[in-house]
Amino acid sequence: MPNDHIPIVGTRKPDSDVGKPGDPAVAGGQQSAEQAAITQQGSGGQTDAARNAAWDGSPKGRNPTPAGGSSDGQSDRPRSPKE
Repeated sequence: MPNDHIPIVGTRKPDSDVGKPGDPAVAGGQQSAEQAAITQQGSGGQTDAARNAAWDGSPKGRNPTPAGGSSDGQSDRPRSPKE
């Protein structure tokens, strides 16, 4: 085969199983009760006005600089000079 040098990793089906039906989907293909409990949203959050008033991070409209490590390729970009 032309791609024998590519290792099979992850969830790829073995070539002998391609075209055959697999196992049934977990939870019938729907969100399980445990997943629903984790992702359920409720009331009690802050309003936009309260959240903006409490903002003490970077200049308005900018996300804070991540602490340590490289985030979203930021380490590859030159930093702006401090004003």
